[in-house]
Amino acid sequence: MGSSAWWYVVDYQPDLQQALDDLREREFQAGRYFPVLDFPPFPVTPLSPAPGPQHGSIDEAAEAADTDSA
Repeated sequence: MGSSAWWYVVDYQPDLQQALDDLREREFQAGRYFPVLDFPPFPVTPLSPAPGPQHGSIDEAAEAADTDSA
């Protein structure tokens, strides 16, 4: 099992969960997630690759990214 450090900048929102949900949706819509991009270049800027979502939903993307096939 591996991990990578990531960081994002979003506009301030008093509701932290809403800020995280908005970020998750933004990056899904941009297509900057595994398995669409193995390692999106960071930091994310307006010029970052944005191939668009390749799955019907965030849940489908998470299922496609699941490497546990046992």
